Amino acid sequence: MPVILTRRATHLREFMDDPHCDQKLLYNTYRQFASVNRLVSRWQTVYRRFIKPKLSPERTTTLLDIGFGGGDVPLLVDRLAKADDLKLSITGIETDPRALEYASRMAWPESITLKHASTTELVRQRRRYDLVISNHLLHHLDENELRQLTSEAQQLANRRIVFNDIHRGDLAWMAFTLTRPFYRNSFITADGLRSIRRSYTTGELKALLPEDWFVQPVFPYRLIAGYDVPNAES
Repeated sequence: MPVILTRRATHLREFMDDPHCDQKLLYNTYRQFASVNRLVSRWQTVYRRFIKPKLSPERTTTLLDIGFGGGDVPLLVDRLAKADDLKLSITGIETDPRALEYASRMAWPESITLKHASTTELVRQRRRYDLVISNHLLHHLDENELRQLTSEAQQLANRRIVFNDIHRGDLAWMAFTLTRPFYRNSFITADGLRSIRRSYTTGELKALLPEDWFVQPVFPYRLIAGYDVPNAES
């Protein structure tokens, strides 16, 4: 349990969420997401534990990434699945049109589709995906938004939900201050420090999620919140 960061700093907002923030700094932030996620987000571990067991070499599995940001997470998951000769079709959604504009400048494999959409819109369209994932989304949400997201994710998922986020901790915050020299001309360090202060502990997140959801810590200072659809195909 944190000794210094004892409570979520819900009053803080990340600089990149400001619709009037500097575009150059924002695009640098999107570009640097790939390296910072390799450093802290443990997606290779998350893929091995929670995603790969649900994939097949014969049947194409569909996956929804909520809030793709700079696009590095769907690209990584796509690359890992292909390396394992597993069939995967990924849809990434974002509600921020600036992320889609940034992503439109990149080359994307045919197995990844990006859309400007919300989970609410997809639910209304009665879309379904085998797997639903997100990265660094939960700490942005208040309690009502979290409940809405979990409800909508359950309506979208055929098999499993995997939300990967930060576990709030004093050492995590202090260690991330050291990234400043490596992430210049972007919001990475400033927003990362705010994100840590806004993030949940294991107990806090468990208390807010439905009883049939699980929360697992992943070293260091990561939380996986997930849900397995009852009686779903394994």
